[in-house]
Formats: sequence, structure tokens, C-alpha cells
Amino acid sequence: MDTNVLDRAQKKSFRRLMPFVALLFVVNQLDRINISVAGPNGMNDQLGLTAVQFGLASGIFFIGYMTLEVPSNLALHRFGARRWLARIVVTWGIVATSLTFVPSAGWLYGLRILLGMAEAGFAPGILVYLTYWFTREMRSRATAIFLLGIPIAAAFGVPFMTLVDVHLDGLFGLDGWRVVLLVTGLMAVVLGVACWFYLTDRPSDAQWLTGEERRVLTEALAAEMPVEEDSHGIRGALTNGRVWLLAVAPFLVLYSMFVVTFFLPTLLKEINVRESLGLSSVQVGLLSAIPWAIGGIGMIIFASRSDRSNDISRYFVVAAVIGAIGFFFLAMFGLNNPYLALGAVTVAMVGVLGSLTTFWVLPSRLYKGVAAAGVIALINTVANLGSFLGPYSFGLLSDATGGYRGGLFVVGVAMLLAGLLIALRFRDLGKAPTGGEVQIETVLK
Repeated sequence: MDTNVLDRAQKKSFRRLMPFVALLFVVNQLDRINISVAGPNGMNDQLGLTAVQFGLASGIFFIGYMTLEVPSNLALHRFGARRWLARIVVTWGIVATSLTFVPSAGWLYGLRILLGMAEAGFAPGILVYLTYWFTREMRSRATAIFLLGIPIAAAFGVPFMTLVDVHLDGLFGLDGWRVVLLVTGLMAVVLGVACWFYLTDRPSDAQWLTGEERRVLTEALAAEMPVEEDSHGIRGALTNGRVWLLAVAPFLVLYSMFVVTFFLPTLLKEINVRESLGLSSVQVGLLSAIPWAIGGIGMIIFASRSDRSNDISRYFVVAAVIGAIGFFFLAMFGLNNPYLALGAVTVAMVGVLGSLTTFWVLPSRLYKGVAAAGVIALINTVANLGSFLGPYSFGLLSDATGGYRGGLFVVGVAMLLAGLLIALRFRDLGKAPTGGEVQIETVLK
């Protein structure tokens, strides 16, 4: 096999696909977290939401999301990524846009559940899609670029949405927070239509590659990960107890991450008011972007280091411990000082995002073909239960205790448990050789 041709084909694929895929994920994250900006800027007051209700509205999205995650990913494998991803993005865009006109808390809950159902299968679908285009040597980098949508959306999306809220207040007779929901929803609809025309299902269909590049890339991927369509393999993968145990690690990480996602703007705004700092809403939004921007840099560093060392588990554990330290420091010292709070959250997000990007390389190694699609979706489903429980339980603890300290200690413990699980039960999986999928699967038996 001509390695120069293979390298050229993958670089072309990377340049064409990854910027668009990353943009899709940025908008995906914006439509998940836009109520974190809408909430403290008018939505909570107009709809009469308490901290518990806001946490429920934030997390209830994932109830709908989890119900269709595995079926949606299997459908993507069957019908093709271009068609299915376009369907997902347009559908969630329509539902997200309809949130603009939500009249009450009940309607907010219902539409957030529908939004989750509409988005189901997107993130794990992309993770499977990357296995169609990139060999193991490129897949870690591709995964990291895709997952950068999380910190980019938080770092730049939150200030952007705050600016929309402030400067487009009154557009079409809508309050600023409603305009935020309208703009982010319509962005998804436009990109969903673009998916149909821009994405390519497989290298063999890519007319923007030369014939030789298509052949070499297809052969390399087939040799590395032969397609396995056996339904018994799917059932065995989805009922493997160690697969379910592995899913607990991202569950704990997302539990922690989405507490920060939904409550950081509110926390900083409360500190601003309590300490009479005189910061504007835009300034608070810019401050909340700092942890995500630095966390995104940390994500790239962790992905690069773990890829070169072929010891993913060790880097996951290190990142998880760093995240726990940040949350504990925030709970003990940062709740009355915006600068200490920012420093602590920044450390926490370096750990959270570093552990997230190192973890998601593992599931793509476990199984082949349609079994891989099912396993990635299953792990993502379990993980996103943490995305629901995190904001909801944090809001519940905040209302019960009158502050954030207790909830932050719980989040720190969650990160420590994630690191402990990988260190004790999946250390060898992170060190697996690159010789073949069968070697990986033996770790799970």
C-alpha cells in the first residue's frame, strides 16, 4: 500500500470534512446550552423558574435524547451518514426554533424533551462517521477537532448569545432571550440543508479524491476495521457488562461538565451582584468564556499527548484528577470571588475536557461495523444520563442548602470516581496495541 497516497487522501478528507463537522457540533452545543444565557437574562423571571426548575429544564433534554440514541445511530449506519445527519440537524433546528415562543415552564420542559429526541444520534453518529474516513493514526486528532465544538460553543457561543440578547432585544417584537433561541435554532436548519449537499458517505463516493486515493483509503480502512454485520455481534456488544461499566466514566464526566455549562453564567452573575462589581451582562458572558477557551487548549494537548504515548487511560486519569481539584477549590475558596472562581473553573474545565477527549477514542476501538455504531451510541446514551442528572441534582442541592458549595463537592467526587474507574478496570484498554480490533475485544471479555 502506498503510504504517501494514503496520507494525502486522509489530509484531503481532514481539510474537507472536519471544519464542517466541527461547525455542526458547535451549533449543536449552542442549541443545547442557549437557555444558560436565556435563563438569567429574562427567561427564568418571565416563566417563573426556580433553580430546581431551571436545572430540570436544562437536563430534561437528555431524557428525550437517550430514548432514541441507539436506534438513531443504527439508522445512520443503514441509510448513510449524509441523509441521516441532514435529517437530524434539520429536525433539531425546527424544534429549537419553536422554543422561541415557549409560554410557560411546562411548554419549556416538553420542547426540551422533543429537542433531545430530535438531536439523538448526532454526536455518536459523527464519531462513527469518523471511523469511515480516518485510520487510527488520524482518528484521535479528528475526534479532538470534533469535540472542540464543546469549548468553542461555550467560549465564543456564550458571549455571542449574550450580545444577541443585549443588542437584538425587541427584534420582531421579541425579548432578547427569545431572539437568542430563534437565531441559534435557525442556524441549525441552514446547516442541516447544507449537510445534504456537502457531506459524503464513504471514501469510495468522494469525487473530490482521485481514483487512486479513493482505492488506497478504502483498502486501508477495510484492512484495519472490516465491516461486521452479524446481528449476534450487535446483541453481544450491547449486552456486554464491561461495555456498560465503561460507560460510567463519561457519565461522571458529563455529570460534572453540564453543571458548569448551565450554572457558570448564573454563578458569575450572582457574584457580580453580591460583590457590587458593576459588570455588564456582556462582561459576565466574556468572563464565562475564559474557562472554556483554556479548557479547549488543554483538550488538544491531552489528545496529542495520549495519541503519541498510546496510553490513553493514564491521560484520562490525570485529567480527571485535575478536574476534581478545580471543583474542590471552587467549592472551598471561589464562591465569593469572581477571579478565584474563574481560576478554579478553568482548572476544572481543563480536566473535564481533557478526560472527555481521551475517553472517546476508546469506544471506536471496541467493535467493528454496525456493532461499533451500537456500542458508541449505547455509551453515549448512558453518559448523557449524567448530563441530565448533573444540572438537576445541582439545582436541587442549591435550593436545599441555599448555595453551590455542596453540589460542587459532589461534582469533584464524581470526577475522582471517573478516574478511579478507568485506573482500576480499564487501564489495559488504553494501552492496547494497534495491531487489530480482536486484541481490543479480548480486554472486554
